[in-house]
Amino acid sequence: MYKLAKLASEGKRTRATEKRAINLLLVDQVQRDISGYSNEHNAFFKSSDTEAALNARRDNFHCAEAWRHALFLYILRVFKMKLVSAQEISYTARVVLDHVRSIRQVGWVQKQVLIPVFLAGAEISGEYGQQLAQDYCDFWTKKNRYFMFDNVAILHRQIWKERKASKDNDFWWALVVDKHEKNSPTSMTCQFLLG
Repeated sequence: MYKLAKLASEGKRTRATEKRAINLLLVDQVQRDISGYSNEHNAFFKSSDTEAALNARRDNFHCAEAWRHALFLYILRVFKMKLVSAQEISYTARVVLDHVRSIRQVGWVQKQVLIPVFLAGAEISGEYGQQLAQDYCDFWTKKNRYFMFDNVAILHRQIWKERKASKDNDFWWALVVDKHEKNSPTSMTCQFLLG
């Protein structure tokens, strides 16, 4: 994620000053690295495992896969927006949320996928996926009382409202985030790694 955020930042700065495009070769390399990632938390059954070990491995597997597909989603949306279809972005968002849903809420593993939930929730347009993202944020807000989960839910609702009003199939939700940051009542503005 760090490499991608850095590339997005450099691309934004470059576009603003020199009107050059981002070097997609670097992005393609990161994408290949992510594609080649072998999830060490394989989800295969081993008769020697206890039920707790099987469940933990499944949760870790789905956590890693949610992050991996969220990185793909970030690449598609931030770097390759003009090169991919809205369906591909929507499909990838759905894959992320499917992995999140598969992680049990009994432990702390599911709490680790807030950024993937944010990215996928910002892209998803169907009520089912939106409800899943909302339920995730509500659950972890109540369990932890951390403001960041509630902030994501607030951003999601604003993004969904503006997407519906725009009727744009390729709605760019980062504009909503930028607007939210500019209208922030606090002196310290939140910064997001959105590109």
